[in-house]
Amino acid sequence: MATHFTVNRKPRKAAQRPLQFGAGGDVPGAKHAKGDKLLEADVQRAVISLLEQHPRVAFSHRMNTGSGFLIDSKTIGGIVSGAIAYYRLKALCRFIRFAFPGCADILGMLKGGRFLAVECKSTTGDATDDQIAFLSLVNKFGGCAFIARKADDVLTHLPLKETPDE
Repeated sequence: MATHFTVNRKPRKAAQRPLQFGAGGDVPGAKHAKGDKLLEADVQRAVISLLEQHPRVAFSHRMNTGSGFLIDSKTIGGIVSGAIAYYRLKALCRFIRFAFPGCADILGMLKGGRFLAVECKSTTGDATDDQIAFLSLVNKFGGCAFIARKADDVLTHLPLKETPDE
């Protein structure tokens, strides 16, 4: 049986704020004022909730990305994350990456078969080069990919009614 634990990490919880749709007229993807700070987890929660109700979305799924160390299950049995564990258990560990670099936070499909990729960012967060490259690739080949800093960005990039050129 595998055991999961972390080393020297404190759990972080996103503030449970009410979801707000259709509020404000900010430019999609633009950074917000310092006083209007949203955590990435808040944005993800709001976007997932909106995508679940969106009439043009067939399905969407949160992609958990990151990395960790797999320890030989016969020796210890478990997953360890953190740099300290790597140096202590280097002989027993194997590095594992969950998903690929640049993978969007939410992947899905629109009704009609178009691929959907949404990268959620906090109001002050920046996308990495890998994330921008992945979103560009999805858009280049006919998918729908964008960065969401608030739930309204989903409605901007994915209107409720389909336009003739889509």
